Amino acid sequence: LFKSGTVSEILRFKNKILVCSPSGGLFELKEDNFSKIQMPFKTSTDDEQIRSACVYDGQLYLATRDGILISKDTKEFKKTDWSEGISFSGLYGRNDQIVFSSYTMGVYVKNMKTGKMTHYKGEDLKHTITGCYIDRSSMIWLNTREGVVRIDQNGKTSFLDNSNGLPVNRISCFY
Repeated sequence: LFKSGTVSEILRFKNKILVCSPSGGLFELKEDNFSKIQMPFKTSTDDEQIRSACVYDGQLYLATRDGILISKDTKEFKKTDWSEGISFSGLYGRNDQIVFSSYTMGVYVKNMKTGKMTHYKGEDLKHTITGCYIDRSSMIWLNTREGVVRIDQNGKTSFLDNSNGLPVNRISCFY
């Protein structure tokens, strides 16, 4: 089922349990079996490398190696124009914001109510971003191989690593 056995996300979407795999695609759990959800376009296998997912306002958002895919029903998928060709490492939604993290192109923060998109460029963040999280106070946290980047509500960034209190530099996820 999963080529490498890796699962990046498990989530509920419209009374379905979905399993995302960065090596195999998107699957639905049906009566103790997994059924692969076919992507309607096959530009490359990059669209089947599902690295992260979230649900906002009845829509499923998938972070892939070749952009962000959106679906209302897991039958039809649309790739966002702004994300085409960007390799995404993660996404996370809370309240009315979704953060989309890419390995080298930076982080995109979208206010889902206003549609406003803010881009924090990769060269400004100075680190390879491997994932993202939004806390209850709308602070954005980015995990990297070298530590943690924090972006406050005003867009100010700070960096935490073992030189200023973090026990280890390599952070794989937030809870």
